[in-house]
Amino acid sequence: MNILDQDRDEVAALIRAATDDIIEHLDTLADEVGGTHLQAVGMEEVAADPVLADASVRAIRSTVAHWVASVRAEPFAPVEAGRDRETVRMARDLVRRGLDDSVLVAYRIGQSAAFQIWTRIVCERTQDVRLVFLVLDQTSASMRDYIERTLQYVSQVMADERRELLRGSHPAKRETVALLLQGAPVASDRASMQLGLSLHKPHTAVVVWAREQTEGADDFTNAVDLVVRSCDAERHVVVLPSTGVAWLWFAGDGPDPRKLERSLRDWPSIAAAIGPTATGVVGFRDSHRGAVAVQRLITRATGQRQVAASGDVRLAALLARDEDDALAFAREVLGDLVTATPEVRDTVRTFVEQLGNHVRTAEVLFAHRNTVVRRLARADELLPRPLRENSVDVAMALQAWAWFGPPSPSVKAKRLM
Repeated sequence: MNILDQDRDEVAALIRAATDDIIEHLDTLADEVGGTHLQAVGMEEVAADPVLADASVRAIRSTVAHWVASVRAEPFAPVEAGRDRETVRMARDLVRRGLDDSVLVAYRIGQSAAFQIWTRIVCERTQDVRLVFLVLDQTSASMRDYIERTLQYVSQVMADERRELLRGSHPAKRETVALLLQGAPVASDRASMQLGLSLHKPHTAVVVWAREQTEGADDFTNAVDLVVRSCDAERHVVVLPSTGVAWLWFAGDGPDPRKLERSLRDWPSIAAAIGPTATGVVGFRDSHRGAVAVQRLITRATGQRQVAASGDVRLAALLARDEDDALAFAREVLGDLVTATPEVRDTVRTFVEQLGNHVRTAEVLFAHRNTVVRRLARADELLPRPLRENSVDVAMALQAWAWFGPPSPSVKAKRLM
């Protein structure tokens, strides 16, 4: 239906009013569209990775925001393709994960979800059926054409990224890693030679990621180098599957979680998840999967956990099945200890892990024995029951609080230096 001149002002006014509603609730609506987008066929690998899923939702948010801003400014003008940083980053990350253009069908599913939301908002603004029809007719064509332009642009970015990757040696290593993680029948000797890491010996996977996206790629690279240096392994493998994410495998037991956490203290935006130590081709894959499972738990947790190993999170994974009950248990057992400084709680946890040995606790924490004694005395003042009478429950409660309790106001994630 053609919009007559006398209708244009009313149509434009309703479009602008509806876009104001979207702008006001953009984050919520973007999450809704992004959730539908991630449920599309072919997006399983993206949805399973917390960092890649978050990047996908941010790209969807930018895509929606660009269309809304454009039609608000010029309701009847074509909307140019979204070429923002988040869209480009997402396109490149898809290629680095070995995904092809078939995943782009998710954009059209996201478009359908976005138009349903748009229709609802328009209908809430007026009961004039004819005006609603005119607005939806105009904006459906606008949104459809915009998505097609954006998909053409994203496809071109992905093609350029593939050509760029093929120029270096990294793709060969990434391809070997991809085959191993997919369970392809790759011989251990061949994989070991291609990776420069013996799979016949124990090795440990680590996932490192930036919890806040930054513009400086060099910053993230320096942080990954710091992780590598913190581990004394003779050999290691590093693969960068996407922006702000690194997959690593170390010969031997991998980095010590406490040592790594100290090393990353000046990099609060960087987090690391350590998988179990394993052997062989299957172990290469299982160790990585273990690290990814830890990564998901760190991402889900409300506390400011920066580093964790698979062995440290088994209890947390069980507690995560019912976070409300876990927190209620923690508050009951810990009492006022939940208000203590993280140093006091960490000292209690370490003291229990070291079977009540003050000397070993001090060594692990790099603290003086007297400091440990003072902190434990303070903990006993705050606990409903003395630590010596209830150490097992206290240890479990500290795990629950560390993972799912409210983050300390004094600990905030910062951008990379």
